[in-house]
Amino acid sequence: ESWSNYEESLALYHAFMDCQDSFVGEKMRDALRHLHDALRLYGPRSVLCSYNGGKDAVVVLHLLRAALANYYSSNAQCIQYRPRMIYFDNKDEFPEIRSLLHETVHDFDLEMIAFDRDIDYVTGLTLLVDSSNLNLDNDRKMPLSFVLGTRSDDPNAKDQGHFAPSSWGPPFMRVNPVLDWTYGHVW
Repeated sequence: ESWSNYEESLALYHAFMDCQDSFVGEKMRDALRHLHDALRLYGPRSVLCSYNGGKDAVVVLHLLRAALANYYSSNAQCIQYRPRMIYFDNKDEFPEIRSLLHETVHDFDLEMIAFDRDIDYVTGLTLLVDSSNLNLDNDRKMPLSFVLGTRSDDPNAKDQGHFAPSSWGPPFMRVNPVLDWTYGHVW
């Protein structure tokens, strides 16, 4: 089944690219270019958005769905898979976040990979990297990349670039399209 939110997401891509706002326009275009590179290098099935309902995650989700729609527009032979997102449930999560999560998946026709609260982050990533990235056509493992809302002033950003290989746990690529955004750009 193809992605039903494609047309709306492609319109969003064009709106982002045409944005003339001097504060955020170029930031959006740069972020879309980084996401285009991730899609070109890893393919639509291997680029997942890490989503927790926070403001940075919401921004990168919409940037990713716009970039993915443009990728499909430029690669007509591709199957239009739905954007993939990963979520780790937390026992202390607010009910409003869970509600936002379900609404977002429904409203934008997303594929959600959710880990329940008994699965920690490293275990979940290991399961995903070890099992979900097998290319069934040729038994070759395909690398995964995770689109994150990391910004350079975040404590976990350290020396990360827009593309940053995992430094612990299972091997994957971090994609940080909003790394050079400020809190003000996100809002």
